[in-house]
Amino acid sequence: MQNKQVSTTVGFICLLLILLPLEYFCAGLAFETLGELSSGFYYLLLIVLNMVPVVLFIFKKRTAGFVLVFLIGLLIIPWQLKLGYRLLLLKEESANMVNFAYEYQLEHGSFPKDVSEYTFKYEGLKKHLHYYYSEHDRSFQVTYWVGTRTTSHFYRPEIDKWCYYPD
Repeated sequence: MQNKQVSTTVGFICLLLILLPLEYFCAGLAFETLGELSSGFYYLLLIVLNMVPVVLFIFKKRTAGFVLVFLIGLLIIPWQLKLGYRLLLLKEESANMVNFAYEYQLEHGSFPKDVSEYTFKYEGLKKHLHYYYSEHDRSFQVTYWVGTRTTSHFYRPEIDKWCYYPD
């Protein structure tokens, strides 16, 4: 009986040691994919929700503790990893679009008014990327969003770097 209790405790601690860092990483990733507020919410979930299975485990509700800690991980980790992967693809696609605009400028003397001639590497990301041309400034902006439209990443030649607009 004592050995089973020790192995159950060790298993629970190992599960926490695996899932908590992953959840923490995902909460940080949420800053880039969903914004400041969502990231803060993820950190709050990480702390508050994970206390519940620990309390259950301490009060001999071991199965409920195991199940709950696993479900919390399933709630947070897969979705953020999916958004993180989308973020990587969008960074590549948007950089390609910026390069296209600069190459177009070299060939034609001005930035393109649209990107109808641009060939997407990841067609499925079209709805997440936007190209704006300003006739007034004769400049452009490439913007992308990952998990919510209210959080975006953008590039402008006048700034010459990528910027982030949260929430």
